[in-house]
Amino acid sequence: MYGELSWYTYDMFSEIIFRLFAGDYVGALLHFSFLILLFVGIVYLKRWKRFAAAPFEVKYFSVMIPVFLVVLAHAIVSAGSLGVGLLLVFGVLGMVMETILSWIWTLFFKGRVYYYTSDTLAHAYTSWLNFIPWCLGGWMFVSVYRLFSNVVPEQAIFYIALSTIFLLGLTVVMRQLTLNRRRNFSPTVYVSILLCFLFPFSVSVVVFGISMLWLVLALTIFGVVFEYLFGKTIRWLFGRQLWVYQFYPLDEGFSSILNIVPWGIVGICFIAVSIVLRYLW
Repeated sequence: MYGELSWYTYDMFSEIIFRLFAGDYVGALLHFSFLILLFVGIVYLKRWKRFAAAPFEVKYFSVMIPVFLVVLAHAIVSAGSLGVGLLLVFGVLGMVMETILSWIWTLFFKGRVYYYTSDTLAHAYTSWLNFIPWCLGGWMFVSVYRLFSNVVPEQAIFYIALSTIFLLGLTVVMRQLTLNRRRNFSPTVYVSILLCFLFPFSVSVVVFGISMLWLVLALTIFGVVFEYLFGKTIRWLFGRQLWVYQFYPLDEGFSSILNIVPWGIVGICFIAVSIVLRYLW
């Protein structure tokens, strides 16, 4: 371990999460007050005709840039240049990961598990609007890891991340060597793909302890909730849905049952990258 993880100590997400877990709801609300005031301001701006008539991207970044600047300030205070580097890497990493996972899906099944609707990239597998949300999401994941840093060793994180990447790569290669024919969605095949993560994860729970289970469960919950609330908030503010899930959708396609386990994969990979950058920076 690299000890106290002092470089996370003062970031906004960590403080909100810690206060919620400690039952300090007033303190958590105070830390969250900036976002609340921002959204209230946007609600009033919506009544301004010139703002209401502005392009969606202008209205979108009117929310995202202030939020990003606040998180960036916390990152600089708590980690200096490393914090800035992490945020930038997280933004790119998230867009790349969702593109790769979507591409793997298309190797096995007809149709897309989801598609983006605005300012799309890579055949609508991702969107350039996603850069800031992924910056924030990555910072959230390492904040969650802070809760478990004393009981979850780095070796466990690297074992799961590297094993999952290796097994997914092997699965893709094997798929390419067989009949490359896309099939209708099959829960059995989908679960077999998820075993690339679930198998090393199960081994890690046995070897490193039950804390691994709680960490991955927390990452999954935070990932699912963050995605859902972010999508709903943007549509509530500006009337546009940024993505639509097509298989087993929840609430008009803002989320899906199928993306629950992948959020655990994504969270572990973000944490692994943050540890590597900590050592290399």
